Amino acid sequence: MTRLTKMGWYLFALLPVITLFYLSLVQSWTYPSLFRAEWSWQQWSALFEAHPSLSSALANSLILAFVMGSFGLLFGFVIAKELAFQRTKKAWLQFAFYPYLIAPVVLGAMLQYYFVLWGWSASFFGVMIAQALFILPFSVLIMSNFWTAETKEYLHVGASLGGSPKALRKTLLYPLAKPWMLLTFVQCFLMSWFEYGMTQLVGIGKVQTLTVLSMKFLKEANPHPAALAGLLMILPLALLFSIVLLAFKNKQQLRFDRVVEHTNEAPKP
Repeated sequence: MTRLTKMGWYLFALLPVITLFYLSLVQSWTYPSLFRAEWSWQQWSALFEAHPSLSSALANSLILAFVMGSFGLLFGFVIAKELAFQRTKKAWLQFAFYPYLIAPVVLGAMLQYYFVLWGWSASFFGVMIAQALFILPFSVLIMSNFWTAETKEYLHVGASLGGSPKALRKTLLYPLAKPWMLLTFVQCFLMSWFEYGMTQLVGIGKVQTLTVLSMKFLKEANPHPAALAGLLMILPLALLFSIVLLAFKNKQQLRFDRVVEHTNEAPKP
């Protein structure tokens, strides 16, 4: 693949981000004058002053996503561990697929009566409970891929060699589970971060997140604040992509350095 082709693909992938950034910089935009709008940094400089709801929506999204990511990681790890030592593991794991047989909005509509009855509707706690209904099964399904027969054999061998439970968790279990734990947290975080239907239905618009607020701006035909909200929404993805890319480059560089070092240490004829 040539360099020009790569640049074309990169530009195509970044086109939505460029569009959002452009809409957040212009004061007005009318068709068909695509590039004749008035440019200004006013919306960025007065981001939280002109739209104070953006700050609260950003805080709500961050808190909700972090809590749901931690919740999915903790309970998914524990429940998957308990299921791994059960003979009916496959039968129990089938229940984890049930929340995904119907759309989250339909599931929320079915449970809306109980949320209103118990006083959870239009509350932050109610939105957390609603998201946990499909985030927890997903985390269990991910962590069940770690708790396999091979993992149990590793723990059994470590215990037979005299390792204490604390030492096994510190030196064997957690290092092995680290990639799966990171994957579970990131997946649950992103599921909560981009969730809209259940949050809107249970929160009935009073629990505002970035997804709810961006849809509200779009319904009001106000694309410029919606573009700002959209850019804030993709920040975790951009940060995650940067971290993964940096880690991949460091890993490749480390492999290259090891090859060079091995080559230099090889005996010369």
